[in-house]
Amino acid sequence: QSRRRSLHLLPPLVAERTQVVRLAGPGELLCVTSIRVSYDEEVHGHLCVKCRAACGRPWTSRSPGMASAVLNCMTTADKKLKELDELINGIETAMLTTRRADGHLVSRPMATQKRISDADLWFVSNTDTHKLDEIEMDPHVNCAYYNPRTREWVSVSGVAHISRNRHRIKALYEPDWKIWFRGEGGKRDGGRDDPRIALIFVDIDSVIYMKNDKPKPVILWEAIKSKVTGRPPDVGEVRQISGGELMD
Repeated sequence: QSRRRSLHLLPPLVAERTQVVRLAGPGELLCVTSIRVSYDEEVHGHLCVKCRAACGRPWTSRSPGMASAVLNCMTTADKKLKELDELINGIETAMLTTRRADGHLVSRPMATQKRISDADLWFVSNTDTHKLDEIEMDPHVNCAYYNPRTREWVSVSGVAHISRNRHRIKALYEPDWKIWFRGEGGKRDGGRDDPRIALIFVDIDSVIYMKNDKPKPVILWEAIKSKVTGRPPDVGEVRQISGGELMD
């Protein structure tokens, strides 16, 4: 049974030390993300049996070019997920889009929260806001991120669910949440016991994003060239992550 891949628990990319070690079985190739120097020594690291389909080449344990084959496989999934995690972590605010009862879409800014092990994305909300009603009516949401410094952006489509679990809220609580909850007396003070605090968890279905690997002078040159030629500037590469790549 497949399970969702947790974005921030991806194994580190150690390309220069990545090697295919042995065939795991008919049509399956075992790879590792970190091994010792010799093939004969003990293997350590994250194992993956999907490389056979992704790489498409019948490698043996000592075939030449093994590191590049595994790296290509990782680039199509693990590297993109690692890039996505880094992009989101570098942007403080997301625009969360929900659907209103009249069918129209509405967006509002939401503070990006620190990564946790059992959620793709999550946000803090006031239970008195309309967005919780909208999520309960239609849980399909979009989370959009934009970095004006690098011009990188992320668009996440997923399914949201609401948690009012007090134990969970207390475990994740941060003091800076208080600024979003006006003191009304008693427990309604923005503290960890404030009954107005709810959590929105988003399970990601698909992602489209732009990654900018170019230095800033090159980006500026692309902008200048665009004004002269009238063509859109080439400031980055648009990439996608499908639902299948989000699964183990």
